[in-house]
Parts: sequence; structure tokens; C-alpha cells
Amino acid sequence: MIRKFVAETAGPLWVDLHCPIGTVLVAAGADLEYAEVTVSTTDETGPLAEAVRNTTGITRQEPGVRALQVRVPETSGGGVTAMNMGDVTISASGGGVAAMNISGGVSIVNGRVHVGGHVVSGNQVLVDSRATVSVLVLVPARSAIRLTTRSADLDTSGAPLRAVEATSVSGDVRVGSVQALTVHTTSGHVSADHVTDLVQVVSVAGDVDIDRYEGTRCTVSSTSGDVRMRAYPTATGTITARSVSGDVRR
Repeated sequence: MIRKFVAETAGPLWVDLHCPIGTVLVAAGADLEYAEVTVSTTDETGPLAEAVRNTTGITRQEPGVRALQVRVPETSGGGVTAMNMGDVTISASGGGVAAMNISGGVSIVNGRVHVGGHVVSGNQVLVDSRATVSVLVLVPARSAIRLTTRSADLDTSGAPLRAVEATSVSGDVRVGSVQALTVHTTSGHVSADHVTDLVQVVSVAGDVDIDRYEGTRCTVSSTSGDVRMRAYPTATGTITARSVSGDVRR
């Protein structure tokens, strides 16, 4: 099942994406004229196929803002579903959850049980780990990405982006080159190769790793995750990095 959405106007813009689960790959290129978002799953039937089929996309043009807005809906419930995650096997029927052979990777956040980055309680849907929702975002250079997710991983590459904003429960955020990086996450890890201006990261348990910081403002806060920040001499302004119980290296 595949859905594709193309911006109505050419040039850099915001891609505003809501994708509860899966993977999000972003590639930016100077030779790309129109932004496009492709949402797919290998399933032809079932909750993942239904979510892709019901995905919506619209180009918004307002004064000072151009955005391609794509919404992947939550997966629907029902039936018995199994999920294998390494040493963890989970099965569910309706609202009940049974778990076997759990050897690690389990956390409870706000009353919800997370295993391997997946919510497995609170009437959430479990899906086979071999199938997922995949989102491919192709954008012109200097575009910006905003992602709201529960557990989808975000990965960007290619030409520099103007901004990356992500709000996540357990999805990891991996960024190539960006001007401004803003992330709020519970347990997802955050890493960036190169940031040229703003860093603002708030994490409860995820690690934060900024390999090359040359910006003007940086605030990184974590409760138990490790923080590693490599600031270059070209960086200016104040750098604030703190963790309650994790290590901080600069």
C-alpha cells in the first residue's frame, strides 16, 4: 500500500508530519524542486494498510508559511496480533496484553508499558515487527521538518536543512546537517552530525549526541541520559548541558 503527496509549489518549505509509528527518512537535495512525501507499508490489508490508505496530505500557504502537511492516522484495534522484538515475544487480544521471554528493554512511562520502543499497553495496537509504516520525505535544500510521533524513528541526510523539530515518546532522532534542532522526547536517543545555530533538546531517558556544534544557542537537558557535545571554536553564545544522573561530556 502506497500513498504519495507532492507540494503544490516549488522550493523550500516546511513538511509537517504526524506519524505515530514506523520509520521516517528525510533526504534533502539542492536539485530537488518540489517536496514530496511517500507513505507506504508492505501490508495490503490490516491496520497498517488502513492507516496508509487513510493518510491525508495538504499544502498550506499562509503569509510567511508554506507547508506540506501529512497526517498518518493511528492504527485501529481488534483481533490478535503478535510482535517479536529480539528476546521479547508479545501477543495481544483486544485490550489485554500477554508477554513472554522478556529479558530487557522494558520501561513504563505515564502508565504505559514500552518494549523496544513500542507501546504494548493502554489499548494500543501491536503489529508484527517485520511490517511497519515507512515514510520517505524528499525536500529541496533549506527546507524544514516537523515530526510528531509516538515511536517512529527519524533519520535525515543530504543537503542542510533549515530546521528539524521532533516531539516523540520513544522514537530516535538522527540528523545530518541542520541550522536549528528542537527535540522533546521521553526515551528516544537524539544525535546530530552538524548544527549551525540553535540546539534545544529535552529528554527524560534518551542519550543526546551532538558531534559538531557551531551555533549560537544551545540547551540540552536530560534526566538520566548521557549528553555528549562537541563545540567547535566557531560556536558563540551560551552552551547549557545538564543531566541528573547521566554523564555530560563537552
